[in-house]
Amino acid sequence: MNRIERYERAQEQFQQVLEKVAADRWANPTACADWTARDIAGHVIWGLDMIRTLAAGAEFDDRVGAPGAPRPRDYLGDDPLADWHRKRAVTLRALTPGALDRVVPVRLRGPVPLAEIVTALTVDFLTHAWDLGPAIGVDVRLDPELVDYAWGWAEQTADGLRGPVTFAAALPIPEDADPQTRLLRFLGRDA
Repeated sequence: MNRIERYERAQEQFQQVLEKVAADRWANPTACADWTARDIAGHVIWGLDMIRTLAAGAEFDDRVGAPGAPRPRDYLGDDPLADWHRKRAVTLRALTPGALDRVVPVRLRGPVPLAEIVTALTVDFLTHAWDLGPAIGVDVRLDPELVDYAWGWAEQTADGLRGPVTFAAALPIPEDADPQTRLLRFLGRDA
């Protein structure tokens, strides 16, 4: 499976959970401290707009849905699911091989190839799919192949990105933890 296929598969996993959020549950708390289901949707959709803009060679300065933003929900229109479907389709078309090679400015990391942002968002989709679980009363089981891929990325990258607006400190990982629990606890989730 290539980078874009993993990205799409992680989007599918996120979408499966997002589609379970009932209209009366958008304000429910999630596993992300201080964020509601609507905040997570706003943040993830913000990420779609960010990567699409960067793929087009433009700068992206909007901070409303950024990691650590206090109210990413404000990034959304009235129908988060419709926003997701519309922006997901447009973004996938923008991720051409030429665009993936483009070096782009990233606020927390400096200039990096867009392909690296695709990988980071793959992990973001996966993690936030799990984060939505408490808001909808579902124990989210993540795709094991994507969990392994995300673990490889997290081991190499997450420690350099830890901070108040990105990943929380890793939580202790039990010796008998399954791969999903290991990944989530490494990324600061109380799994």
